Amino acid sequence: MAQLRESFEVRGLHLDDDVVAFLRIVNGTSFDGLMFGGAAIRDRDPFDRADLVDLNDEYNDQPSRYTLHGTWDLDLYRFDNLTRKFEALDNGGGGVVESFATFGELVNWAITTHILKPGQQSEP
Repeated sequence: MAQLRESFEVRGLHLDDDVVAFLRIVNGTSFDGLMFGGAAIRDRDPFDRADLVDLNDEYNDQPSRYTLHGTWDLDLYRFDNLTRKFEALDNGGGGVVESFATFGELVNWAITTHILKPGQQSEP
């Protein structure tokens, strides 16, 4: 985790305590097109996870403002350093779909919205 913190700091990215707790449990995840990045993920990961540093290096054109954490189809999941909120961004249209106070709320929303069937709810 120290290497991830250092890589984020050098790039001006934000590493939230909720994200660190998540990474200590699962180190990223990918299921049915929904992906949250992990720490030190190798190329061609068998679980289709992405490395958070690589994800930000490749797709983040404003690292001092945003930190990317995941994707689903065309959507991006990020942290906004100015508003201090986690956001679901419609990358196809460019607008913020939802914003959240915590990373856990973002993950819960993404799973509920994209993975669970209508009418199902995940526990907070």
